[in-house]
Amino acid sequence: MTDLVPEEANQFASALRANDLDMIFLIAPTSTDERLKMVAERASGFIYAVSRAGITGARAEMSAEAEKLVRRLRKFSDLPIAVGFGISTPEQVADVWRYADAAVVAMTEHLESLRLRYRDRLKPRLSKEGMN
Repeated sequence: MTDLVPEEANQFASALRANDLDMIFLIAPTSTDERLKMVAERASGFIYAVSRAGITGARAEMSAEAEKLVRRLRKFSDLPIAVGFGISTPEQVADVWRYADAAVVAMTEHLESLRLRYRDRLKPRLSKEGMN
């Protein structure tokens, strides 16, 4: 449940703990230090840092906002930090690994790339199944 805010997560977090699962929260470059501290206190497992404000999708370059956000969050938490949104190349992954513990790669772009690359082979199969 990626959009559950910490203020409303108590019951859900209890159910997760009872089943030995972690509570993962999202933070964004627009998150205040107060919010980062709250997330750090309530998260378990790791914290997901959104690399930039705006919509998801591949970008040619990583935003400098992500590195600043990770540095800010490290003041409040020792949990691993995963950075995601817009990461799609090996170079971007390597860049994120300089300052974060994990990079979340955008699967949508890869799936679309594969679909376009193999569309001639896929179309007959999909058409047979009624999935034009």
